[in-house]
Amino acid sequence: MNTVKKVFLAIFFTFCYSFLYSQNIKEGIKAIENEKYATAKKIFLSLTKAQPDNKELWYYLGEVYYQLSKQDSAFQCFNRGIGAM
Repeated sequence: MNTVKKVFLAIFFTFCYSFLYSQNIKEGIKAIENEKYATAKKIFLSLTKAQPDNKELWYYLGEVYYQLSKQDSAFQCFNRGIGAM
């Protein structure tokens, strides 16, 4: 495979990943707004596993746990988000 094809494929996959990530985080936020916390939890657990250094994802997962009255888990997520800075 020549260099141009490799560069094109790298750009293409980066774009696809960014688009899918953006869609998933928006779906998670919408689930929180609609009080569908089980759905939001599933989305943000998946995202934090894929991107453990993303502080924004940990914040939203903490928010979900807080809304589910799981303050200990929320506290851990918020702290994890602070540590990801």
